[in-house]
This record gives sequence, C-alpha cells and structure tokens, in this order.
Amino acid sequence: MIISFDDYKKRISDYIDKNELILYRGQSSCDWNLAPTFSRFCSSNGERFDIDHFNLLLGDFINEASCFLEKDLTDTLDYLQKVALAQHYGLPTPFLDWTDSPYIATFFAIANRTIKDTEPFRIWALKVKKNADYYLQNAKDMELENDFYIVSTKFFDSKRLRRQRGYFSYLRKDMALEEYLEKNQPGIKLVSY
Repeated sequence: MIISFDDYKKRISDYIDKNELILYRGQSSCDWNLAPTFSRFCSSNGERFDIDHFNLLLGDFINEASCFLEKDLTDTLDYLQKVALAQHYGLPTPFLDWTDSPYIATFFAIANRTIKDTEPFRIWALKVKKNADYYLQNAKDMELENDFYIVSTKFFDSKRLRRQRGYFSYLRKDMALEEYLEKNQPGIKLVSY
C-alpha cells in the first residue's frame, strides 16, 4: 500500500521502460474493477453483453448526432472515432479511458472527493509494448477482429483527448479488463497503486 505521494512517484519511476508504453487510470474507489461502461450498463439492466447490440446503439447515436450537427458523421469518422465521440457524450461504450500521465490519472482518482473521504482510491498502471498487434496508432479503415486493443487517440481530432493525453482500451468481451488480461494477454503487465 502506498501511503504518500512521494512513494507513488518513486514507484512509477521504477516502472518505466523505453520499449513499452505505460498507461494510467485513476479510480476513486478501490472496489471498482476495470469494466467499461457498456459492460456495467448491461449488467445493471439485466441485458446480455453483445458487441453487435452496442454497434446498433452507436449507429443510432451517430445518426442523431449527425442530425443535430447537420453534418454526416457516418462517412467522416472511423469506427474508433465514433466510439470515442459517443463515450464523450455519455453513451456506454466498450472503451476505458487511460492516460500516459500518472498525474492526470491521480487527478481523475481524487477530483470528486471531499476532505471527509477516507476510502482509498486506486491508480492502475498498464504496461504495453509499443509495437504489439493490440496497440493501434492509427486504425483508419481497419477491421477490429481481435477481442482487445489499446487505442492511441493521437489521430483523433479532439482537444480534450490531447489535453488528457488520452488512450483507450477496447475490450469486446463481457469481463473486467484485469480478468481478461490475466487469462489472455500474459505479456501485458497490470499493477495498481
């Protein structure tokens, strides 16, 4: 257990490797697992998790957003950009937000806390290889056939994602990310602070 910010800074600096990308996610409760909002939505509403069902919701959202913006987003955004836009506006998605900054992750873990909050919070660190099949720098016109991807948002046209130094994990399965990685991606290291 980390008890000070200095201890946290030391541990994250010990974790750095030039050949790997380290992503961080802050959560205000240690009880929360790494489940995307679409998975949580299905579970809390008694729905079966189905990525095809999500894609129908996404299509409806994009059609409505296109009408509102009076601009056809169907042809101007690729699939991942559509999911990112939907997530930004509150649609449950199979994305989890990450950042390459441990300090931004810390902000998100504590931003809504008050001085009276005594429950510990959690910062996740995900270490991924920069040249792995699951790491997408640019996925334009790409079929997403695998169950898991790390998505770089550098090619997205979003000031918000740039300010947050954002990345996404994309999981097509109905399970928490930590469970999926343990069973299916032994080369990815996931730790929490």
